[in-house]
Amino acid sequence: MPQNKVIFHIDELKNWKLLLNNVNNLIPLLRKEEYDIEVLANGEAVKYYVVDHIPKENLEKNQDVDKSTNFEIKKEYIQGSKEKESCKVTMERLYKEGVKFVACNNSLNGYEIKQEELLSYINVVPSGVYELVLKQQKGYAYIKP
Repeated sequence: MPQNKVIFHIDELKNWKLLLNNVNNLIPLLRKEEYDIEVLANGEAVKYYVVDHIPKENLEKNQDVDKSTNFEIKKEYIQGSKEKESCKVTMERLYKEGVKFVACNNSLNGYEIKQEELLSYINVVPSGVYELVLKQQKGYAYIKP
């Protein structure tokens, strides 16, 4: 069982870079020990988990499609910034290092985001608040940047 258990909580889009920097800075300090790190997104922060390009068959009829790729960019979720692309690269690297990324299903439903639209490594829990309760009962340190 991991000695270091941490749950990072994010509910605002503007805090993603800070949160990922916090996770990134923590891991080197824990490398010699086992760790269990989870990043839980709820509220508007779940939008960050949306794949930038959605297959045409998953689109609603009124959405625009890029004719060259048959994909549509979800502009309301993607700010098109270099910072976001950098954060997505960091997220994938952290995932490969064992960090779990989790989305609140209530928030996904609230923003009409389908699970198929999420990055492949995102897990979905029924309720973000309940996930926080469970993790804290199991001794996870709670961090919210």
